Amino acid sequence: MNEKPPNIAIIGLGLIGSSIALAAKQACAAANIVGFDNSAEVRSEAKQIGLPVELVDDIKRAVVDADIVFGGACGRHGRGCTADNLAFEIRGYINRYWVNKAVCYG
Repeated sequence: MNEKPPNIAIIGLGLIGSSIALAAKQACAAANIVGFDNSAEVRSEAKQIGLPVELVDDIKRAVVDADIVFGGACGRHGRGCTADNLAFEIRGYINRYWVNKAVCYG
């Protein structure tokens, strides 16, 4: 059975998020990788280094078509990074069933 690779969204494009993007691309583990960071400076750096992601400046655009979301940026808001907190950050853009696929790092 040849299953289509998932669409991946990465929330937070710092060291860990960019490493996940590079590893997913290198392993051909994603059909599409979308990256979001709150910081325009970080997004600019990601573009400069050629990070293999579709860069977006809106978290909704990052997650709306994602099958899997990797996230760590939610810790910046003082709530710690858990799947529930990531779901809170992207509430309304995904359905509850999908939240179980969230992976947080940080």
